[in-house]
Parts: sequence; structure tokens; C-alpha cells
Amino acid sequence: MSCSATRAAYFALAVMRDRVARDPVFSSEFIDALLALGHDNEAWQTGRTHREWVGQNQLLTLRERRRATYPAEVIEPYEDLIERHILNSADKQRHRHALTKSPRSAGGDGAPPTAAQAFPAARHPSGER
Repeated sequence: MSCSATRAAYFALAVMRDRVARDPVFSSEFIDALLALGHDNEAWQTGRTHREWVGQNQLLTLRERRRATYPAEVIEPYEDLIERHILNSADKQRHRHALTKSPRSAGGDGAPPTAAQAFPAARHPSGER
């Protein structure tokens, strides 16, 4: 990126940061810009602060990127995600399986499981995978 493009990117981030401070509805777009420019720490903090304005796919992206450098910090957000999936399901088998995949209960390396690891046998109520 050229010097003028870098300055423009930082100016755009400053404008977006100000907008998010005034109205967090812009959080998702701000996080996208931060991630694109490699500002993962600020993207993580923004996502945690304005979680209600960030979509599930973007939250998963934030967790995965944070997991690479700070695995212990994503345990609680992953457990929250698992809990939300459990609350959305009456399937007790899924609940027991999710608990065994929790990093805290599994005694693993501290890195939380991906959604596919946590729910490998998840089935649709019709029996389809």
C-alpha cells in the first residue's frame, strides 16, 4: 500500500471509530475494515463491546482469529456460543456432547473447539445431517 493509501486507510478508520463511538450500529463495517487492515486486537475489542451489532459469522471470524494468538480469551465466547445453540435445541444428546467438547471440561490445550468439532453429529429434526 502506498503512503497516501495508508494515510487514507487510517483516516477512514478514524472516521469509522468516531461513528461507532456515537452509534454502534456501524460496528460490523468497522470490524470488517479493521480485520482487512490487520488490526485484529481492536476488531476483537470492538466485537466484544458491541456484540449485539455483530453477526454470527463475523463473531466466528473474530473468535477464530483471536484463538490463534490468545486461545484462553476465546473460551468464554465459545462457551456462550455453545450455550446459545443448546438453548435453541431440545436435543439432550447434543447438550451432553457439547459439554464434552468444552475446552474447560475436556482438559485440552485451552483452544476451544470449532463449531464442527463441537457438533459433529448435529442432525436436523428430520434426521438429515
